[in-house]
Amino acid sequence: MKVVIDKSFLQGKCSEQLALDQDRFDFVITESLLYEICKTKTRHRKSAARKLLSLPNNVYYTSVAKVLAYEAETSVAFQASQLSPQPPNISLLEDLASNSNLTTEIYRSIETTDRFYQDLYAAYIPHLEAWKNQTIESGISAIRRSSAANFPTHDIDNTWGTYSLIACLRYYAESIFSRYQPKKLYGNPPLRLLHDLIDLDYAVLAIVCGGIATRDKPLINCLKNVCGKNHPEIIQ
Repeated sequence: MKVVIDKSFLQGKCSEQLALDQDRFDFVITESLLYEICKTKTRHRKSAARKLLSLPNNVYYTSVAKVLAYEAETSVAFQASQLSPQPPNISLLEDLASNSNLTTEIYRSIETTDRFYQDLYAAYIPHLEAWKNQTIESGISAIRRSSAANFPTHDIDNTWGTYSLIACLRYYAESIFSRYQPKKLYGNPPLRLLHDLIDLDYAVLAIVCGGIATRDKPLINCLKNVCGKNHPEIIQ
């Protein structure tokens, strides 16, 4: 089974425990995890990178950006079986593990993910107030009419990553609008809302892959609320 790893799980495990877990699961490393590692304090950044470098087997890499782009371009639901095992991004992880200062490659990685979150935010967040209390299908129709997002032209259902994105956005909408006035949700995402987008990223990929290793209670609550009894396997 493919299992997405988040930062809370990675920080709570030693390298030996991760190696044992990898005997049972196929770990999926996401761009959101690398982004969080890049942005964290130096000591935690080095520790997390060293743990990923210590994994004995190849892992899987993906991102919500790749899933959404694939579905928009092909009008076919992305399947976890399409992922292929890869060696870690050694140069980036070695930079993270050994440098106290951020290198050019680390900055490049941060900027790429920052742009994705800004584009995701611009495409979807302005629509949340209009359809936060509507069905997922209504939300999908609203996004299609707006032409703000690169969206599949084919009808989609809960087997699609794009559908899962809309479902998770609806879940987060109540929390978002309880904390921010709608007029403050335009422009660049507020820093605290960025954490919601990162959790959203993990949630969508967990649904696509079928499992997640996390100790993050809000993220677990999101998955159980959105998916009900059919939520992804949760490893703690």
